[in-house]
Amino acid sequence: MKNKNFNNMKNFWLSPEGKVFYCADHSEKAAEIVMERYGYNPIFQDFKDALLSKGWMLYRNNTDLMEEGFVVDRYFKGPTQAQRDTIFDLTGENYNEDMNV
Repeated sequence: MKNKNFNNMKNFWLSPEGKVFYCADHSEKAAEIVMERYGYNPIFQDFKDALLSKGWMLYRNNTDLMEEGFVVDRYFKGPTQAQRDTIFDLTGENYNEDMNV
């Protein structure tokens, strides 16, 4: 994504309710969120996948890999209105698929 409004954004998780959870490591934060919100479940082999499957969006700003944008579940049906509102509040732009990594 070549969007100037995203240049200084930090990594975060975006809940379906539109709440931002900033993090240094997406995997560690995903495990924390899953444990707090959903309780431990042995079927969750990858906590990131667990959150993505529940409609969470991951924002990645990795300048080393030149990756910047949202990561979503492959069956993603689009962000909730709350997520859309938060993305607009953060960037001044409406969400579109070009924002995905």
